[in-house]
Amino acid sequence: MRSPAGEFNRRIEVLEAGLSKNSYGDQEQDWDNPGVVARRWVKFEQSSGREFVTAQQQVSDMTHMLRMPFDANLGIKPHHRLRSNARIFEILAIDDVGDAHDELRILCREKV
Repeated sequence: MRSPAGEFNRRIEVLEAGLSKNSYGDQEQDWDNPGVVARRWVKFEQSSGREFVTAQQQVSDMTHMLRMPFDANLGIKPHHRLRSNARIFEILAIDDVGDAHDELRILCREKV
């Protein structure tokens, strides 16, 4: 893991939704009290456009791109969310840059 003094200089938490029961007794995802899956160092790169093309797919409404070292043990997926201080980001797409298992590019939309 690279240190905060390097290129990856912002700490994030990878979040997973908790479970709660709805009024019918069925379990559903609950983002009011998420669990922290991991903490990682990343680099934020703000996007200026509303669309971004990656891996032959179009991702609309992206607000940020995060870069982080690849970690096979993390298993980050689009159903996770990211938190940086009080800011929450929904994951739109995850790209293993060059399929080299060296770095991930995570395309996100900030929740406001």
